[in-house]
Amino acid sequence: MDRVRALGREERGALVVEFAMIVPILFFIVFGIVDFGRAYFTMNSLATAVREGARYGAVLETPDVAPAPAQIRQRVKDFALMFGGDSLRDADITSTLNNSPGASTLTVTARYTFRPITPLFRMVGRDSISMQQTAVFRWEWDPQP
Repeated sequence: MDRVRALGREERGALVVEFAMIVPILFFIVFGIVDFGRAYFTMNSLATAVREGARYGAVLETPDVAPAPAQIRQRVKDFALMFGGDSLRDADITSTLNNSPGASTLTVTARYTFRPITPLFRMVGRDSISMQQTAVFRWEWDPQP
């Protein structure tokens, strides 16, 4: 009977050791899911905001003459803010009018550098992810040929 008790005492710390081995893997998976979710949300917010900016600019009479490009940029930032994309304030937003009669289009592009909150990407040698979204809309004031 004393042998059985002695055997049980030898395994007393095994649970702590196993837990210590599994916890880093568990945290790695959980934090990876969190950062992936944030990155996906940011990419989706950026796409939605760019699409809204292009839609707004497509109905302007002169989207390539000041102050229209600034208004388009502000529209993209405001729309991103509505979806919780507060960090998208730093996005580089450009709008270009391809003015060819009968096929004029307005292109709005936004570039953003996403920075994860967890150190997982730094462990693999990256500290940011470059994101870019583009939307192209037909310019409504296009003179017909």
